[in-house]
Amino acid sequence: MIPVGGSGGVLPALWLRRLRLRDFRCHRRLEQEFSPGINLICGANGSGKSSLLEAVHLMVCGVSFRRSRVRDLLRWGAQRYQVRGHWQRFGVLHVTVEGDRLRTMIALQGRALARRSDLQEQLALVADSPQGDPLVDGDPRARRRWLDRLVMAVAPQVAPCYHHYYRALLQRSRLVRQQQGGGAGLAAWNVQMVRAGRRWMEVRAAVVARINRLLADEAWVGAPLVVRLRESAPPEDGTWLELLETAARPLRVGPHCDAIALQRGGREVRTCGSHGQQRVAAVALRLAESALRAEQRGIQPLMMLDDCFTALDRSWRIRLTDRLAAYPGQVLLTAPDDALCADVLPKDASILRLDAEACRTKDGTDG
Repeated sequence: MIPVGGSGGVLPALWLRRLRLRDFRCHRRLEQEFSPGINLICGANGSGKSSLLEAVHLMVCGVSFRRSRVRDLLRWGAQRYQVRGHWQRFGVLHVTVEGDRLRTMIALQGRALARRSDLQEQLALVADSPQGDPLVDGDPRARRRWLDRLVMAVAPQVAPCYHHYYRALLQRSRLVRQQQGGGAGLAAWNVQMVRAGRRWMEVRAAVVARINRLLADEAWVGAPLVVRLRESAPPEDGTWLELLETAARPLRVGPHCDAIALQRGGREVRTCGSHGQQRVAAVALRLAESALRAEQRGIQPLMMLDDCFTALDRSWRIRLTDRLAAYPGQVLLTAPDDALCADVLPKDASILRLDAEACRTKDGTDG
């Protein structure tokens, strides 16, 4: 069994108190304070709403959710950018990210960090953005990456199984490619693949079961949401080994090619759901992910939802904001116009309006 059960208590929430940007994306200078609840960031296209969320993601994960190159983070014509955040965890945390066209440097409490993972040991974030890896309507590999990362986050003790499996897979592929597939070499890698892969599949299935129990509590989505995991490997280890002994490249058996689908009311959301239903399903998945990460870390992650009101009518915007108002941590949202959702936000929500004109370069283009 793996530790993915309920914690049964109220957890402290991570809170981004203040954010300062200098020459980051389209922002020349920006300083903003945030409330511990819902924070709506609104503005016209090109005003830097997603860039603000990207800066927060950079502080927590050390990378952009846009998978951008380092030089893409610089404002046009600038030589260096800086992102500074004041966080409230159990105490105050100061995070600084600076970069030029070649590299990014990260400091926590004024001390330079050598590993990005050091940030993630201190901070916790769950983010959904159309510019990131789409969970519902994107490539199946994106859903597999998301699930594998979540498994390693909530059950870190089985992370070696994941790495052992992929190491064995790569070594086996190398032997087959070099036409050295016979003998004990290939057989040894096959055994390692089955052992590590089976353990990983067991833990992953347990995490999916926990996700589905959490999704069952999301009544606001209107119809039951269920994650379906379609495994390609046979249930018996001996049969799996026989398949590996006879399989040619490319290898289509194992957790590296399993399919993960999200169903709403028994139908796959990716192919049968409307755009609005896909957005709602993605938010529900992120809420389940946040609950699992909170149980493992002992702290409520910050929730970031970029352009989450897209394709939602007023009734669905009310459902969404009511659910987010009940979220036990801080929430950052973006929308092109506060009139779209200001009337459905809770009274204690904070609204930040960005000015697109302030993000223009001298030639009139977005900075």
